[in-house]
Amino acid sequence: MHPLLKLKADVDRTHPGLGNAIAFCAMATKADRTILVVSPAGSGKSTISKVVGDMLPDTFFLDWVTK
Repeated sequence: MHPLLKLKADVDRTHPGLGNAIAFCAMATKADRTILVVSPAGSGKSTISKVVGDMLPDTFFLDWVTK
């Protein structure tokens, strides 16, 4: 199984629906692209940041940006 598919399945097991977003963020980060995740409170933005940050320690991310 491809590592991104395994990551998606592992994340969906504990956080249903977030696997695709984390896989996408991981791919974009590896490609040196910027990701902006905008969604309502409680939808998993911090979880995505933490998972991608743990997977790719050389990344820079802002945990919270408020208006």
